[in-house]
Amino acid sequence: VKEYKLEKIKVIGDCYMLAGGVQDKSGKRGKQRDLFKASATDIVEQAQMREIADFAMQILDEAKKINESVDMVDSEVIRNALKVKPVRFRVGLAEGPLTAGVFGTEKVQYDILGATVNLASRLESTGLPEEIQVSPSFYDALEPLGYIFEKRDPVNLKGFGTYQTYFLKGKKPLQMTIS
Repeated sequence: VKEYKLEKIKVIGDCYMLAGGVQDKSGKRGKQRDLFKASATDIVEQAQMREIADFAMQILDEAKKINESVDMVDSEVIRNALKVKPVRFRVGLAEGPLTAGVFGTEKVQYDILGATVNLASRLESTGLPEEIQVSPSFYDALEPLGYIFEKRDPVNLKGFGTYQTYFLKGKKPLQMTIS
């Protein structure tokens, strides 16, 4: 999480919630939009989205490695005795505004709220195991940067209606031209 400059928000059940772009390097929370021109802001936001996408792809790769190592155990009897089950993640990625703050008086907790958080949650819950489902705006920002997506049939997301979503499948190798 630190490597990708992301922030763990909380864990609820099997949900691990994290966010990018919530805290900048100076420790100030939130975006300082007045410090950037629109084009610079877009670049900063795309960088944060790339970090989140790269983190999600790495998590799925690590889960795949764990599952492959479990599959290498020769004995099905041992696997059954250990009650080893495959690690399968569903990931939902959305971008947009949110509200962040410290809530509570007796048990103080940092949390994030808003439509963006709800959309990411709906994308996760309607996704498929071992897939990263992204919102249209996430797709629009990262597809021109060489990220590979698979278009999914429109999905009905509770509270949002029918959405065209995409599965993030990977990244094209960086190609450099030397002249």
